[in-house]
Amino acid sequence: MQRSTSSETLDRTTDQSPVEGAAEATLTVMLVDGETLVRSALARMMRAEDGIEVVAAASEPSQAVVAARGHKPDVIVYDPHDTRGTADAVDLIEQLADASSESSIIVLTTREDAIFAREVIRAGAVGYMLMSEDPEDVLKAIRRARSGRPSLSPRIAMLIAGLDHRKANDNLTERERDIVHLVALGHTNKESADELHLSIRTVESHRANILRKLDVNNRAGLVRYALDNDLLD
Repeated sequence: MQRSTSSETLDRTTDQSPVEGAAEATLTVMLVDGETLVRSALARMMRAEDGIEVVAAASEPSQAVVAARGHKPDVIVYDPHDTRGTADAVDLIEQLADASSESSIIVLTTREDAIFAREVIRAGAVGYMLMSEDPEDVLKAIRRARSGRPSLSPRIAMLIAGLDHRKANDNLTERERDIVHLVALGHTNKESADELHLSIRTVESHRANILRKLDVNNRAGLVRYALDNDLLD
């Protein structure tokens, strides 16, 4: 397959007229993939969606960092299949996060590797989706990423749950561990409250206690904790 040697600013979707009453701005996406065919296919899929605009695409790490810094997209979709190993992928994710701290990063790949998935999420990716997933699920993950909500392919979640993780001595209650589990799966406070038959206020109180106990500041920290402590099964 042909490989591009430059980053590309893609054509803007022409039919972007706002829906009456809609408040959410267009979701901007940047693609990072070494294969021209894959980049083109992903761009076509996203262009067909209302409210999503692909603003740039890059084939190589150095170009991706420059493009991320210039475009500041809401979401960066990164396929690391062309890297030489886990360290390269982790390094690029960290560079992308530094170049555009406002952007959320989703890994979209054919690689069914729980250890690799855990490492890239620790590096800052908010999602890990397999290319074998239904396109609608991939698009849903991209939309969720805009607000920092994590997404994992079910297959990857199952593989991660099967790893022999170290259990932390953290004093979390069973209810708090339940909430960490749901947060790591991307549930909102309302969705967690409905799932656990609690009030939203109770869930918010539990989350505040969890953040304090674990000494983390945000959802990403809770996702990393869940990965390390087998709370995704």
